[in-house]
Amino acid sequence: MKPRDNGQENFVMVFDEISRQASEALIEKRLQPRDLALLLLLLGHMNWRSGRVRITADALARESGTKHSNVYLSLKRLQKELFLVRAVERSSGDKFMLINPRLVSVGSPQRRAHLFQQFDEALE
Repeated sequence: MKPRDNGQENFVMVFDEISRQASEALIEKRLQPRDLALLLLLLGHMNWRSGRVRITADALARESGTKHSNVYLSLKRLQKELFLVRAVERSSGDKFMLINPRLVSVGSPQRRAHLFQQFDEALE
């Protein structure tokens, strides 16, 4: 694992359930391989303390070398398959994405419980 520029090693926990769900969605053509490539990019932007992903579709398009429309469609498919949700911080109005904490998570058991709560609230 290579430390980031600040010398900190940042990491997320990826649960094996993600492989099963991704494989099933690919076989059934609900997801495309490029959707999972985008999910991998999102993991690189996941804050290892909060679990939040703060990146725009435009920035993802630049980073992945693809069109904004492709990124948008991939994000929609990932949302439909519950790999991620878009959420809003109530107090500040800041927008962010959460990757399903049943598949990928960060932090202590308390932090993970909070992520479950945030994810489920964003689905409502």
